[in-house]
Amino acid sequence: MPDLAWDASALTLVQQGQGLGLEDGARQLAKALYRRLITYPGELPAHPEYGCRLRDYAGMPADAWVARLAALEARRALEADPRVRSARVEAYYEGERLVVEALVEPVEGYDLIPVRVEVP
Repeated sequence: MPDLAWDASALTLVQQGQGLGLEDGARQLAKALYRRLITYPGELPAHPEYGCRLRDYAGMPADAWVARLAALEARRALEADPRVRSARVEAYYEGERLVVEALVEPVEGYDLIPVRVEVP
């Protein structure tokens, strides 16, 4: 299903003289999965189960156990998307920042899709 195209570096969705564009495929799926990981469950009232609890791990001890729990939570959230067949997820700390990296295998015939999120 196509989604509105957006670019994190752009300040406006529509520039003068241009219309909205639809985006689909692997690029759109990567952005949707990123949004799923940064959205906390309950933030979208119409979809209370949508999202990921990565923020729960902020402020916890920066150790391998907490990183593994965060990786399991991210995998659960990613594989909840019906367009995802499987996800390989790693989490680790860079200083105090939790980094979650995933390689996602889509149900459709795209190559593996990388997704990266940093939790302050």
